[in-house]
Amino acid sequence: MTALLKADMPLIELLLESPYHFGADRKSKTIFHHAAELDKPFVIEKLACYRKDAACKHALNALDHEGYTPMHRAVINKSLGSVQELSRLGVFMDPEDAYGLTPLHHAVELGLSNFIDYFMYDKSLFTKTDKQGNTPFMNAILADQRDLLLMNRNNPHLGLFKVNKDGDSPLHLAVATKNSSMIWCLMYYYAIHIGQIPYEAKQSRLKSLLQVRNKRGQSVLDIASLPSYKVCYDRLKELGLIDK
Repeated sequence: MTALLKADMPLIELLLESPYHFGADRKSKTIFHHAAELDKPFVIEKLACYRKDAACKHALNALDHEGYTPMHRAVINKSLGSVQELSRLGVFMDPEDAYGLTPLHHAVELGLSNFIDYFMYDKSLFTKTDKQGNTPFMNAILADQRDLLLMNRNNPHLGLFKVNKDGDSPLHLAVATKNSSMIWCLMYYYAIHIGQIPYEAKQSRLKSLLQVRNKRGQSVLDIASLPSYKVCYDRLKELGLIDK
């Protein structure tokens, strides 16, 4: 199947005429999985136009041996053309893999800012959580995707104030990974979304975020105050969030 997809158009036309092209290989991958991996959107388009029955719809959303749909494979392999075509065909945009990760989780982990536009229409996609309770926004923090976060700073659907299953907020995650640059990025984010209020009131709101406690009873400030997290403590102090 993969060999045919890598071949020229006449061979692909033969493949389209095959009555078996919606079957799966030994790894449970359909032709749509392979086409998405190889970024062959024209194959996806032709197949979907050629057959519009239930078998085609199932294959477009089928899970392979790793729990990935064709949309997962397109994102993971950075196949933008396939993401565009699958989106146009109306595939499910929020399927979960074996770890509870949606295609959007993978897109933000990989820093694929140009892919995110195809998920913007549905705000619920940004609050979907994986098996650890992390949203795509939280995964971006863990993957140190600061540029991606800054590019989407006006997106109101990122779940800035959500916590995961351990009760960790986005700030907990940034401090826990000793990422002082991400702390600056998050505080910039929070300041934007708090809105236009007097400076002292805004600083008070930002300081209150440091007091949020996770299920282990730790606040952001508790963690930052530990000797090994001095770089985070210093950044919070630099931002005027810790009284000198």
